[in-house]
This record gives sequence, structure tokens and C-alpha cells, in this order.
Amino acid sequence: MSDLESTLSIDSFVRVHRSFIVNLDEVYEIERKNKDILLKVHTNKPVAIPVGRNQQMQVKQHLNLSWIADPLTRKEQTSSLFLSQ
Repeated sequence: MSDLESTLSIDSFVRVHRSFIVNLDEVYEIERKNKDILLKVHTNKPVAIPVGRNQQMQVKQHLNLSWIADPLTRKEQTSSLFLSQ
């Protein structure tokens, strides 16, 4: 996975989980469920990719989402943000 990650553009592709690298240009919705963040990505089928807790800060910075609170300090809630393309 690290080899693949090193060949991709750092402007568009971000490792969001130990098992997932995502092209952030294809994210159309960000969903928060309690302490978890899911990225919904344009594909042939609906896909929701989890963001690992260790990668959440990096993803929030890359998407300019500093207003999303730290999941460890947030009360239980569900919310979604739709991104315009």
C-alpha cells in the first residue's frame, strides 16, 4: 500500500484509512456518525469509506473542514455535508 501511495499525486489522493487511499476529488458527501467519519465517493455503486481515527485530522485539513470537531470530544450525533463538484 505504501508503494502505491508514493506513486499517486499528493494533491488529490490521501490515505484515509490503513486499507484505503481515496481520490478526494471524487468525494461528494462527508457523513459523521458519532465518532466516525465516512467519505461517500463517486463510483459505479454507492461506496462509503471510513476515515481512520489517526487520519481524521489530515483529511479535515486537506478538505478545509476544520469546523468538524474532534470525534473524541463530540457527543453522539449524525450529520452529513454534501460537497459541490
